Amino acid sequence: MKNLIFILLIAFSLFLALFFYRKYALAENELTLANQRILDRDRIIYNNQKQLDALKTEKAGKPTTSVVGSGITGLGTLSPDELTSLREKGITNPDVTLREDLISKQDILLPTGSFGGTMAIREVRIVNDRYALAYYEDGHNGGHLLLRFTIEPDKRINWKVLDRYQ
Repeated sequence: MKNLIFILLIAFSLFLALFFYRKYALAENELTLANQRILDRDRIIYNNQKQLDALKTEKAGKPTTSVVGSGITGLGTLSPDELTSLREKGITNPDVTLREDLISKQDILLPTGSFGGTMAIREVRIVNDRYALAYYEDGHNGGHLLLRFTIEPDKRINWKVLDRYQ
């Protein structure tokens, strides 16, 4: 009888040892997976931070308005025919010339700002050889403009606001 109890006790102890070893192995696997997820997220955050720092550094050396034609979708990128058309009208560097001219005339084209702010154009995209889109804001409110431009024979650029969205 004592041998039977002893054998049952050893069998039960082995069963408990295997049970707890299995639980330990599962917990260790879950911990490894959780650590891997944390490392993956840290890597993503690090890469995003590097990209953000690069953008800040790139933007620090530029004016507050972005360069024409910087759109990801291709909107604001002039075709070779449009560039030729604008050059024939006397605009040697259409992207820069149009952007700078629009910014110099923004006081006439933009609404007044709120809370004492001054509206300023932050981004310009030249759509084609007749139209441009602009984003403006004063720090509190902002909006978009659809503009049409014409180039006079004396190379003067006239702007007309076609639509405004706030």
